[in-house]
Amino acid sequence: MAADPVEFESWKAFYTLHPFDDRSRFHRPAALMASMVGGNEVGDLLDWLDRKPAPEAGYSDVDLSFMKAFGVKPPRKD
Repeated sequence: MAADPVEFESWKAFYTLHPFDDRSRFHRPAALMASMVGGNEVGDLLDWLDRKPAPEAGYSDVDLSFMKAFGVKPPRKD
């Protein structure tokens, strides 16, 4: 069965308009509902819901406190 280029392009256009990712499916509706209830800005709530991971430069204080609490020596980071 050969791939149909026209169908492929139509699916590509659909997923461009309606992304299938966590930000679009979960974070945006949650931020919208929270802004209606709490009066906060949707953009601020989206930033809070969709936080970026900690930088790879080193361990945060929270990371180090968890490692200490569990008796784990932090692995060396290069």
